[in-house]
Amino acid sequence: MRNKFLMFMVAVAVLTGTGCATTTSAYNPFKVDQEKFFSTIETIALAPASVPVELAASEQRISQFESLVENKLREIGFTVVRSHEYRDIWKRENQLIGGCFDSATGRMDETKFRTVQERTCQELKKQFNVDAILLIDILVVKANFRQFEAEWDGAEESFDVRHGVLKFLDTSTTKGTVGALSMRATINDMDGIALYVNQGGIQVLSKYGSGGFTPVPVNALLTSEERNVGAVNIALGPLVRNPSVEGSQKGEE
Repeated sequence: MRNKFLMFMVAVAVLTGTGCATTTSAYNPFKVDQEKFFSTIETIALAPASVPVELAASEQRISQFESLVENKLREIGFTVVRSHEYRDIWKRENQLIGGCFDSATGRMDETKFRTVQERTCQELKKQFNVDAILLIDILVVKANFRQFEAEWDGAEESFDVRHGVLKFLDTSTTKGTVGALSMRATINDMDGIALYVNQGGIQVLSKYGSGGFTPVPVNALLTSEERNVGAVNIALGPLVRNPSVEGSQKGEE
């Protein structure tokens, strides 16, 4: 299962030749007026990070990633309610309603799920005066590359691990896409309406060596603090009230 998942994540479509340059307008992560956002949002509750199923066992790495997000929000100037507070309230409300999943079919009951969600938000507001919820999603996306230099969601990474003459003699114009991980930050108001959405690239999911493309092992994902910090800074950078960083770009999935 894991091997199949990895091969899916790092599937590569390689093309050769040159392409036409395209012009894209700057992405605005704010879904509401920025002044209104900053004047009404002071306390943000951090929801537990959502990750691909194969990373779910890496609780320590996910917890460290959440801590980076929390620290960045505090650095910017927000009051932060940690993810364990959100998780504890959610679990309690879920138990009170008898669970969100149908015991007979195993399917999620959407009505119960929305009820738990609403009650969780109400409790967060009551206990901590929360103004918004930050959702963290670790996503598998496609990164465009040229000559083994990938660029996506504001991040860059070289994934050619060859050394010496093989790398030196390769002057091809190979380009295509490679699987990568990104962090998506979504800030919703207490009614679940999106106020802010932005992504930051974390790392590519394969390397290119003498034998071609090979997947990065699962135990090597989310282990680079430098790249994790970079992704958080890209995704949350526009929240800093500084015009020089508000033009952050969001890559395409």
